[in-house]
Amino acid sequence: MSKLIKIGLVLLAMPLLLVLALAATAPFWIGRIGLAPAIETAVHETTGYGLSIDGEPRLRLSSTPVVELGPLSLSSDGDGQSPLAQGAALRLHVSALALLIGRLELRQAVFDAEQLSFPVGVPQTTGWQMPIPARIDVQNAHIELRYPDQTPGPSWNLFALDRGILRVGQRGRVEARFELDTVKPRLAGGLALSAGIERTSNPALAMQIDPPLRFVDFQLWGSDLSIGEGDGLDLALAAESIEQNPTSGTWQVPALTLTSSTLHIDSALELRRDQVGQVLAGRFDVAGFDLRGWMQTHGYGPGRGAPSTLRCAAARGQFMLDSDGLLLESAELLVDATHAAGSASVRFGLQPTTTTVLVLDQLDLDPYLIDEPPQSSPGFASGCALSAISPLNPPVLPEPDMQGGQSVQLEADLLRVGGLSCRQLAADLQQQGGLASADIKVADFYSGHLSAHAERDTRDSANPRQTVRGQALAMDASALLMDLRGTAPISGDADVRVELAASGSDAEALKGDLSGSVEVEIRNGHLPGLDITPMLTAIGGSPADAVAATAFETFSATAIGSGGLFQTKDLSVRSPLLLISGQGRFDVPVETLDLELLATFVTPPKQNALSGLAGLQVPMTITGTWQQPAWQADFGPALRAGADRVLKRNRASLRRLEERTGIKGLEKKLRDMLGF
Repeated sequence: MSKLIKIGLVLLAMPLLLVLALAATAPFWIGRIGLAPAIETAVHETTGYGLSIDGEPRLRLSSTPVVELGPLSLSSDGDGQSPLAQGAALRLHVSALALLIGRLELRQAVFDAEQLSFPVGVPQTTGWQMPIPARIDVQNAHIELRYPDQTPGPSWNLFALDRGILRVGQRGRVEARFELDTVKPRLAGGLALSAGIERTSNPALAMQIDPPLRFVDFQLWGSDLSIGEGDGLDLALAAESIEQNPTSGTWQVPALTLTSSTLHIDSALELRRDQVGQVLAGRFDVAGFDLRGWMQTHGYGPGRGAPSTLRCAAARGQFMLDSDGLLLESAELLVDATHAAGSASVRFGLQPTTTTVLVLDQLDLDPYLIDEPPQSSPGFASGCALSAISPLNPPVLPEPDMQGGQSVQLEADLLRVGGLSCRQLAADLQQQGGLASADIKVADFYSGHLSAHAERDTRDSANPRQTVRGQALAMDASALLMDLRGTAPISGDADVRVELAASGSDAEALKGDLSGSVEVEIRNGHLPGLDITPMLTAIGGSPADAVAATAFETFSATAIGSGGLFQTKDLSVRSPLLLISGQGRFDVPVETLDLELLATFVTPPKQNALSGLAGLQVPMTITGTWQQPAWQADFGPALRAGADRVLKRNRASLRRLEERTGIKGLEKKLRDMLGF
């Protein structure tokens, strides 16, 4: 009986001795069998980054043994940059029971790093100026991967790590927190991440090494973020699932939501690999919100424009980003009362090329260009949603016909800028190097049509050169001037041809250097600023005759100038009653004019009370500012000449009156009274 007891004790002691022996030698096996090289290889094959683990792995035995790795550093192969991670350490919490039978089963992994730095991936030698940092810097990073007690984690054969994983972890959860600290552009604040991880093997493939990976309940929070000029930005990024297809190398996010106070963006993403490299494609939908209010709340405003602008903003579209460039398709934009649709492409490279096509219904630019102080104004505009309006058909994006530069094709039903209205506008804008050009056509420009070509040469950055050549034909001059100045001193059907050039870096310099020519011809118009009523009524005319006298058949003038000073010597106005000729100058820098005119009466087509005015002349001047020109006319000589004609015409009547009244020398006395 005693022998049986001894044998039983020995049998019971053997497993215990085995446990003690294995526990005592486990640190040796973990350090010598190649855990560190295996992890370095796995990280490089999975991410493409180089992981370097200094020293031997260390094992701390407890109810949940811990394998400590580090210090370690992470670097990007061949980029010549500093390591991506410094001062980092990795702790692997493993199953004690699995360790006793020669397996390394992960229960928890904890990664800590004092500093992390990740390259963004956009080539920095493209010349394409975008506010994107070359690298994103992170401090105090802490990342945890945990597997619940009842869920097996991934495991490896401790004595054959090079053979790969024995079992894939089923369900785990990753938690992370870190601090952003990027300087150019400014990107700072705290981020926290939480997501479930699921990896399921195909039962038909017992040795499947790389089963599909799926993140569930993915959430990313940002608190008190600073992005560029903005501060105090809170955001939340959420997705129900992020799925990987290891066969095709595709990652899919069926629904991704970004929220930041009133900003809400719904999107879907797909990251795939093709012959060129990684491709990110997806769609986005920005719900209508108060853009100006959001910007002001987070330190981006108020910016330019009237307080009532940018109170409604919404957008949607599709995009694709790869190593060659960015493509934006079928995009729609709603900003206040403007609805636009378009497409755009950006090609990276040493000579980046941007191509954009855009159509819009109406846009009044003036409220967006003014500088107004902040004031209380209506907030979010009700009914701000793309779904509430009829969709626009996005234009087809053409292939770029140049290497490097920017191209914009714009069509608008109505565009207002500088107080002017352009209906049915088509514009082709090009920029390449230091040269920019614009070809503009307006089918309905104040009942006429306009075409113009403008160029800007900035190769001399200190003194850029601008030129414009164009014409506007058959315009309604009165409607044009009312929109431009608020008053219309002249009306009629107008043709205007300009050829101008100027050099300068600001508006004042451009005005002071302006040179070229301006030709104006107006038909069937009226000069409401020319008031000759006193003279006509004095010689027997009526106010209606005065109005008729200022109607003209043609008005023409050519102004040629340089240094901002333009002179005209051929101003001419022809009407059935008047012939006006003149000369003068226009001072562009101070916006003044000084004209000397001479109005000569001609014989009217029909004989009336004004028939006797033929040949009479009225000197006139127009001086002052462009906004408030002052008309002055010297009617004295014309009145005296007109009265003299009346007296001569009625000499017989005066003689009869002299005989009846007995007043000798009546005609002479009347002449003396009138001063002639």
